[in-house]
Amino acid sequence: MSNSVIKNLLTKAFQAFKLRPLEGETSEASQSAFISELTHLQEAVRAVTGEDLSLEETVKSIPKSNQQPVTFVDIFENSMMTMMVIIMKPGSRIPLHDHPNMYGMIKVLAGQIRVQSYTLLDEPGKIMDHHTPKNTVLSALRMPETVLSKVSSPVTLAPEIRNVHEIECICGESADKNYAAFLDILSPPYPDADSCHYFRAEDHSQRTDGSGELRKCRLVQIECPKDYFTACSSVGPF
Repeated sequence: MSNSVIKNLLTKAFQAFKLRPLEGETSEASQSAFISELTHLQEAVRAVTGEDLSLEETVKSIPKSNQQPVTFVDIFENSMMTMMVIIMKPGSRIPLHDHPNMYGMIKVLAGQIRVQSYTLLDEPGKIMDHHTPKNTVLSALRMPETVLSKVSSPVTLAPEIRNVHEIECICGESADKNYAAFLDILSPPYPDADSCHYFRAEDHSQRTDGSGELRKCRLVQIECPKDYFTACSSVGPF
């Protein structure tokens, strides 16, 4: 694992997220400074490769007895942000879930993933705090589905845009690299396990443009799907 690459990513991330405007802050200068640093972070993330993060060695270190479809490999976490690599077996998925009041960035390192995201339309405050009531129903806009590979640019989510999404592993790169993996950065981290909420999307029939790509729907909060379980391991220089 390249310490210099990790340190560069962390430096860019700290520079961006420390400038994140506070809730209700509308200063144009503050917004501009944050967006500028966020763009620098996106550029740094775009350049990261699996080799930079010793991806093959990490995959080889996962026990063959590991039955989990998704493995989280921690790189760094503090109160401001978390950085990890997520490794997915073909056909596995991370169910539709939210990121309350978070910014996030995804960069594929190997294989291909399909991302289906949603932008909330009404009462976003319901999902902005970390204690959304059970059985909450939210109106949302279904965004165009995106297929990502290691040549794709990073995908960014924000508190108000693409905040809810589902990720599915489509395939690995080859028979001997039968997995997908991506770098995942979140700011701030989830404060606890109960802060992540899972949803079922309903009513995709109402189109909002002529192409049919954008559709209004409802997101119904559900319990974490029983077929979703993960494993975590700690690696990295920090």
